[in-house]
Amino acid sequence: MVIRFCSRWSLNQAIRVAEEHFDSERPSQVARTIGRIQVFGGDVFADEVEASLQQLEIGDPFGHRLVQRYLRAIVESARPPKSGRFIGVVYQNSTNANRLPWATSRFAAFLVRRALTTRMITGFGLPSSPRCDLIRLRRELRAMYRLNCHPSYFDDQLQQIARLRCRDRRRAGGK
Repeated sequence: MVIRFCSRWSLNQAIRVAEEHFDSERPSQVARTIGRIQVFGGDVFADEVEASLQQLEIGDPFGHRLVQRYLRAIVESARPPKSGRFIGVVYQNSTNANRLPWATSRFAAFLVRRALTTRMITGFGLPSSPRCDLIRLRRELRAMYRLNCHPSYFDDQLQQIARLRCRDRRRAGGK
């Protein structure tokens, strides 16, 4: 009971800090609303995010519903903090030309993983564990297949999944 209280208290503190950071970043940029998600950033950045969400809606409807339900904002930021996952905000750095660092289909799959992360944190209080990471990576991989991402993106994803499986087996006691 005490552990659960401490866990919930620390999660609430992290949420409070994340909200304060989001409030301080938000006024400096103009928002564009796409579905239920607000996009803060330049026009090129917002156009690419919109294209990503449209691809996701067509290619992976379940993933699109996850993103629409659990993410509330995507912010173009030079130094993205990790605290956004507690409140459903994705801070994304961009290239020098204010573009996404990946193809729009790959970014759409990444948004599915971030939505699942927010769902696990807010719904179950599970910020991170190897098993949760494995679930998120597999769901992102499924979205990548459905969105026909470039084959070069799959190699890194499959290596991360294999590493987590190996770590999980070692913790479980062999095999």
